[in-house]
Amino acid sequence: MPTGEPASAVRSPRHDPCGKPSLCLLRVQGPLACGHEQTSSVNERKGRGWGGGVVGDRRVGSVDERNRETRRARRCSWPRGPKSRPPGVRTFAAHSDGFRPGRGCREAVARVEELLSQGHVWCVDADLKRYFDTLAHAGLMALVRERIVDGSVLALLEQRLKAGVLEELKGWQPTERGTPQGAVIRPLLANLYLNPLDHAVAQRGWAMVRYADDFGVLCRTREEAETVLDFVRHWTEAAGLTLHPTQTRIVHAGESGFDFLGWHFRGGKQWPRKKSLQKRQDKLRPLTRRTNGRSLSEIIAQANPILRGWHGYFRESHRTGLSGPDGWLRRRLRALLRQREQRPGYGLNEADSRRWPNRWFAARGLFSLEHGTCA
Repeated sequence: MPTGEPASAVRSPRHDPCGKPSLCLLRVQGPLACGHEQTSSVNERKGRGWGGGVVGDRRVGSVDERNRETRRARRCSWPRGPKSRPPGVRTFAAHSDGFRPGRGCREAVARVEELLSQGHVWCVDADLKRYFDTLAHAGLMALVRERIVDGSVLALLEQRLKAGVLEELKGWQPTERGTPQGAVIRPLLANLYLNPLDHAVAQRGWAMVRYADDFGVLCRTREEAETVLDFVRHWTEAAGLTLHPTQTRIVHAGESGFDFLGWHFRGGKQWPRKKSLQKRQDKLRPLTRRTNGRSLSEIIAQANPILRGWHGYFRESHRTGLSGPDGWLRRRLRALLRQREQRPGYGLNEADSRRWPNRWFAARGLFSLEHGTCA
């Protein structure tokens, strides 16, 4: 909401993506305008990381639909137009690409490619430990107050941050740090909290790339990288954050390389990182089990959307990063075809490759990551 705009300026609720007015927005519009809307505790659930495993003892609050719609109504109260965006958006640094209009992972990855080509081969690969769960409420609200003076908005936001968590055995537990999982304003608050770090790094002339809590600083020399890491470590400690002790490191892009936003960069090339490949295989494995009774055309029809979506993001990969996943899928389909002929096996021998060559699968419409087509 722009500075000085009263809480009563909540406009008529917008339509949802399906084109129908949200009943929840209609229900909360009145209390929001009068300043009577109250928050409720959020439900606890287990948090999972990129690899799918439970993230330690992480408590993740999941907001209910009414809370989510209340936040959406507040967001809808901002005026429309290219220059009328949530407070703080126009002050974000140029190298911050996460959860911003017109920006995304592609822009962040393109900047990494550009910096590597310019000789920034030493990378401070930083990893913030449980970032969204450890944001200090006092520091976050201080940053918000620099941009918002509407007391009702500030009070509502503070209620959301301190709504508490309902644990199954312990009941209501207060939340002293962090933001609730699922909150529509959560990405904006996360960007706002690291905004001072972005500008501090830029003022010192260092090349930083950040997407939400995933960031790295690319340097020309190891000495510069060590200076950057020392600065980032002191800044995060002062902000109440923690750099992961084992996953934060200094690496050379031409030797061991580094991971960023699903990619692995090394030796002037890039390809999908191991966890990205594993996630793709986890999606395709249930479809290609040898016990799957569906026809091959049905299996291919189910697999192709997954392959196209994956190719849409990783199409700039080095050739070997796409040919390997293609071969893995065709091998599983050959094993499935062998099973239907009462010949158990893994589809690895040369006879299977001659009987069902790559062009055989292409003729049946299987999407190829390497070639970006079904033919």
